[in-house]
Amino acid sequence: YTSFFPLLDFLDDENFSAIKEALRRSDVLSAFNAAHALKGVVGNLGMDSFYYRLHPVVEKLRSGDADGTEEEIKSLEKEYENIKKLIRENIKKEV
Repeated sequence: YTSFFPLLDFLDDENFSAIKEALRRSDVLSAFNAAHALKGVVGNLGMDSFYYRLHPVVEKLRSGDADGTEEEIKSLEKEYENIKKLIRENIKKEV
């Protein structure tokens, strides 16, 4: 992250969409790489709830198994979008 406000940088992070696209293409390795990167980002930002929900997806992809991960990502998407909404509504007011 390059900004003084890493939460603002999170808004531009493309890992979540990269996971979805990789799963759509059945590219398990790319999905794993994006999920692993996203897990690191949310972990570093203290987004514990999202981190712990994402962790099993990362481990499943790490094993080369994508079965059910698309559904898991869809279920995480609402939380992901809510996090981004909260950042937009609250952090930008402070900048």
